[in-house]
Amino acid sequence: MNRLLFVCSLLCVTTFDLFAQATKADPTDAEGWYSVGVTVDLPKKWTLSGDYQARFFNNLSTYYGSYLSIGAEKELHRYLNLITEYRAAFLNDVLTHRLTLGAGSELQVHKKVSLSLRALAQNRIQDFYDTAEITQSSLFWRVRLAARYKITKKCAVQASIEPIMEVGGNSIVDNWRNTLEIGYRFNKKTKLELFYIYRPDFGKAKYNRLYHIAGLNVVFFLDADKKNKSTKKRLPATVK
Repeated sequence: MNRLLFVCSLLCVTTFDLFAQATKADPTDAEGWYSVGVTVDLPKKWTLSGDYQARFFNNLSTYYGSYLSIGAEKELHRYLNLITEYRAAFLNDVLTHRLTLGAGSELQVHKKVSLSLRALAQNRIQDFYDTAEITQSSLFWRVRLAARYKITKKCAVQASIEPIMEVGGNSIVDNWRNTLEIGYRFNKKTKLELFYIYRPDFGKAKYNRLYHIAGLNVVFFLDADKKNKSTKKRLPATVK
């Protein structure tokens, strides 16, 4: 299993380099998203998560920017979690702030199968480095439906669909995130996630785009509350 994960990680980093370079005006592009994060289990059923992510576009040939996120999740009920997050994106020409508020629910339908639903509202503020540019603000909402299958005690695969909609945008659906992810839990404190996102983008006024996104996440888990356990296993609170 360890050899398989190493090979998959290597493929995520190198595969798309075989393609020719793309530009922002091309209809198709390949991106790479690579991140490391930490999730802390807190008292009273709170979870705190932090995450750093680096992204590459132009068929993985160009560094796009860094993303720093901090999020919190509160279990209100066995089947209902409250989610909030702040993310700062340091891109090539703009600093983007994103505020997220939403809720999620997960249901175990079989010993190895679970379904989850997550709904989020997001406010994105773009603060351009060029002082001549006007700061822009956009409101999005997104709904994700996911199914998870537990292959072994340490390994699980998840598939999800998620339309992302911009209020007042050029299209009812700004873009879709169709994701396939495999996660491997090395131990109680370390997890590796490999994923692929098929992302059609309809947000441009004159043309549509298609993104093939491959990436990996390394997540470290800390337990600051050994006495007050949650009624279910919570996922990292940061939102990709």
